[in-house]
Amino acid sequence: QNVAKKEGFSIDSSSADLIALLGDGSFRDTLGIVQKIISSSADKKISEEEVRLVTGAPKTELIHDVVLAISEKDLEKGLSAVNEAKRGNIDMSVFIKLILHTARAILLVRFGAGNIIKDDLSEMEYKFVCNLAEKDKVFSSKVLIELLNALENTTGAYIASLPLELALVNIMEEKTGK
Repeated sequence: QNVAKKEGFSIDSSSADLIALLGDGSFRDTLGIVQKIISSSADKKISEEEVRLVTGAPKTELIHDVVLAISEKDLEKGLSAVNEAKRGNIDMSVFIKLILHTARAILLVRFGAGNIIKDDLSEMEYKFVCNLAEKDKVFSSKVLIELLNALENTTGAYIASLPLELALVNIMEEKTGK
């Protein structure tokens, strides 16, 4: 946010969080992403959609499809979203990180700690998370552990999507008994 401000740009916190996530802990990589977005921006306001477009991060709807599939125990819907991400050449590590980000937010809101993450989410994302947290009872620490394991196993996987696909199967097995 400071770099964007010094360059005369404004950036909301959800966009800055996405950039930080995509930078994967590397200051130089994160700065490179900011520079790439600034150089391609048509105006002086950086939006989350603009960050996704420039970086190739998956669309929010695709992340929501996986999250909803977990909530609805709909394996076909989840695997379909993963397949769409594959076809779109989405980096599976980034995809899983964003799914984890949303799943964590749902859990925090459900347990009354939504104020911790409210500023990290866009208004639309926060509304989605709150609505799901209110009615969903599927998301648990076990689901987050499955997703964390998928993230850990994605690096170097022969089939990049396989760890996420297996995590979805494991989550659905636990919830449906299949």
